Amino acid sequence: IRELAERMGVRPPVARLVRSASSQQANQGMVAGLVAPSLILFDGILYRLSEEERDAIIAHELGHLANHTFWYWLVAGLACS
Repeated sequence: IRELAERMGVRPPVARLVRSASSQQANQGMVAGLVAPSLILFDGILYRLSEEERDAIIAHELGHLANHTFWYWLVAGLACS
């Protein structure tokens, strides 16, 4: 994560790993948190995807941090709630 973040010019975020009931679940990742956004990764991407696919997902989420687009998701979620 640190290497990808540096290549993208983004400060490496706090990363959290969510363990699923089955390693067969291929849940992706997401960015969450108000004060200090964290990168949340589900363990399915570690077990079911290749390194290239995993890195693409991590880079996608880091892109949300770089572009601040995670705020749109947060506002939409609050509005829908």
